[in-house]
Amino acid sequence: MNVKLSGIELSYSYKKVLQGVDVEFSEGKIHALLGENGAGKSSLMKILTGFIKPAAGRIFLDEKEVHFRRPADSLKCGIACVYQRPFLSESLSVSDNLKIGLNKTFSEKDLFLPEEIKPGTKVKDLTGDQRFFVAFAASLLRKPEVLILDEPTALLNEEQGKLLFAKLRELASGGMNIIVITHKPEDLQYCDEVTWMSGGKCSSEDREKISSENIKNIDIENFAVKTASEENMPKEKLNPEKCFSLRKEGTAVIPSDRTYLASNPELTITQLICSTYKESSKPAIRRKHTEEIIRKAEINILPEEKACNLSGGMLQRLILERELFGNPKVIYLEDPFQGLDGASCKRLEKRLAECEKNGSRVVVL
Repeated sequence: MNVKLSGIELSYSYKKVLQGVDVEFSEGKIHALLGENGAGKSSLMKILTGFIKPAAGRIFLDEKEVHFRRPADSLKCGIACVYQRPFLSESLSVSDNLKIGLNKTFSEKDLFLPEEIKPGTKVKDLTGDQRFFVAFAASLLRKPEVLILDEPTALLNEEQGKLLFAKLRELASGGMNIIVITHKPEDLQYCDEVTWMSGGKCSSEDREKISSENIKNIDIENFAVKTASEENMPKEKLNPEKCFSLRKEGTAVIPSDRTYLASNPELTITQLICSTYKESSKPAIRRKHTEEIIRKAEINILPEEKACNLSGGMLQRLILERELFGNPKVIYLEDPFQGLDGASCKRLEKRLAECEKNGSRVVVL
């Protein structure tokens, strides 16, 4: 199925997120969607999956115009998406999660899952990379014609990345239209076309035409962040109880799940920032504090806007500044570079180095 988006526009409050985007994605190819945090990549894909209604523009599937009022409309048209934060039920098993919304039975041989992931395992006991593969397997069970993956290799190691793209190449060879949102230049070697997004606009070109200088500009190096000694490292991933316990001790906590464990899409920016701010309950003081954190995070958003208007990278930066306020003695970060572009990774590394210089102990999970 071929996809065409024409004149797509979207605005949040006072800022324009997408500015007349024109782009096409052809069937039988793997497309890379690149751009810095806040460029509009995820917003564009949320429009294609029915989560957001554009202010203007048209969507065409095989040259036929379609209108999506909700995600179910997009799914019925054959479009599936594996999100950076997969929609999985923590208390259910892998197998039960795969059955949700599926009107047919399946056997284990139908699943594309690494051997270590057992169908009977509860999702709450899975690591980030395992959760991705569960969500990926769930999307394939629906036999989509268009598959979107948001930062699929963010939590995967090199071998897992190769395994994933080998499967994607197999699917593309069978005619599937695959769109990969990524910040990793090493992912480009597996893609046929690249769409660059910047400032709410985009342009496409064949992968072979991308210059080595462009690759260099978006390259994400291996960043070295000093950590605490092995015996002081937590043995399990951060959970709500662990986060609460650490914060009670005056420790800064930035869990891997920024969307629901460190925040919530329905919170306003003021609520998000002031949730850990105990100095005053007066609205004027809380707003001033919020504006200060927004300024330090270097993002463009109003205090009364909702967290759902932030890109993943912008949310990460805002939560970071919220947690670092007051110069905590210990800073816990889980998967800190996940979803960040090259510039944001360097900014985070510099920020953590400053904290360490000022006496904070930085612990990276």
